[in-house]
Amino acid sequence: VYLLMIDRFGREGGKKSGDESACSESQDWCYGTIKGITEHVAYIKGLGFDCVWITPPVKNYDKDDSINSSCGSGASGYAGYWAEDWYAIDANFGTEADLKELSATLHKEGMCLVLDIVANHVRPIHSAADVAMVKPFDDISYYHQKNAVGIAPPKDFDEYAAKYCNWPNAIQGQGPGTLCYLTMSDDGTPDYTNGGNYCNNYQGNEPWNKSSYLGEQAAGPPDFTYCGPGNYDCIGYDEENTHLGWFYDLGDLNQSVPFVRQELLKWVRYMIDTYDVDGIRLDTAPFMDWDFLHELQAAAWPVQIYGEVTTTNLTFHASFQRYPPVAGGLPVPWFCL
Repeated sequence: VYLLMIDRFGREGGKKSGDESACSESQDWCYGTIKGITEHVAYIKGLGFDCVWITPPVKNYDKDDSINSSCGSGASGYAGYWAEDWYAIDANFGTEADLKELSATLHKEGMCLVLDIVANHVRPIHSAADVAMVKPFDDISYYHQKNAVGIAPPKDFDEYAAKYCNWPNAIQGQGPGTLCYLTMSDDGTPDYTNGGNYCNNYQGNEPWNKSSYLGEQAAGPPDFTYCGPGNYDCIGYDEENTHLGWFYDLGDLNQSVPFVRQELLKWVRYMIDTYDVDGIRLDTAPFMDWDFLHELQAAAWPVQIYGEVTTTNLTFHASFQRYPPVAGGLPVPWFCL
């Protein structure tokens, strides 16, 4: 399987963007296109690959230059993981017709198309006005809004979602308070950096260097460098916060809301049928609950979903590979990478 990022692979006809500095800064569009991939199918096949795995092609967030990139989301959604319109192909990448052409070209060459999708979160969200721009998830009731540990309830959603240079009221799906213990500052406010260490077990995050292990100050045992999903032996680990927390400032979808759940199930089927997709790779899988993940796989079946589960706990990893029954007794697997 040949993995590529649409924006960073090939421009149609080798065209230049007209602003090569944007690529060197790695914060903006490089203007690689879906057609640019189609033009290179023979090249990829010649390398011996059977399938092409593309990053999400849906319309993404385009940066708001008023947001300080050192503190907020200064980058554009060129990688594809910050969806703003789930049913539109991003114009920077091309059109619906372009994606259909890529799929048909791959199939003509006896190859397959693996589509990357996100069901955990949307684009950066800093206000209710930002939420209103997200299609179809345009209401604040569609998002998790659990308060951060130790912080009083915000006055409104805008205060809850405000991020910039300080940690927000929205609980984080990773980091102190979720994956490890959360320390308090002298004035009684949460220190979401844990003294600048976050959830690291080694000073400077240097793995396997015994002299740099943080000892009593470490978030977890020396078996791994950083506390992550599934590391239950990290003091302060909170699985609920993993599922309900936001991924930095990316609005976290609440799959327990019927509209959100059904729309995601409908959407994955739409993408498979519309673009003749052969396989699905699912981003940030452990940040959603198992029941929803299984329903998502059932909706996609017989197309298999390969979920991104990055963890050092292999038992936790294996929990995503069960074969629970669905209607009619058909075993639908949940796979993970």
